[in-house]
Amino acid sequence: MLARPNTIAIAQSVADKYFPNKDAIGQVIRYNNKYDYEITGVFKDVPANSHLQFTYLTTFETIAKMVQDEYNFPVDQFLNSLDAWNYSTYFYIPNEPDMEGLTKRIDQKFTVARGDEYKEGGLGDWLQPLSEIHFTKGIKADSANGDISYVYIFSAVALLILIIACFNF
Repeated sequence: MLARPNTIAIAQSVADKYFPNKDAIGQVIRYNNKYDYEITGVFKDVPANSHLQFTYLTTFETIAKMVQDEYNFPVDQFLNSLDAWNYSTYFYIPNEPDMEGLTKRIDQKFTVARGDEYKEGGLGDWLQPLSEIHFTKGIKADSANGDISYVYIFSAVALLILIIACFNF
């Protein structure tokens, strides 16, 4: 679907908005009144309760070209430098019993790849289980979608109401 640069996959809501009663695939959509992208795919809207929120997907080459045009940032640096990328990366790691060891190994690999000297505890602070993201406020450069304190408050209120109802009964 995204095998070529200057292609884009859009959410169904975007397709319905810009191409009502028409097949969006094969159409061209213009971004920022400057960049034309061919729509090569339409996907279901991401549920509102998902941590990942997006309405389109495109290739790194497409983004790199736009960043070069807009910010005069070289394409090769954007695509090849480990310091130039600004997005979250997700790893699927089934049944990893030693997360501390995994964190250390990943930290070492990235440090060496960047050409830096390895120091204990560098990049490893950025790794976290996906299950911790939703309610963890400001953890490791990711944003929380919810606040765990509301869950505690509403649970306490519900428990109080239940206790009052038991005494009244």
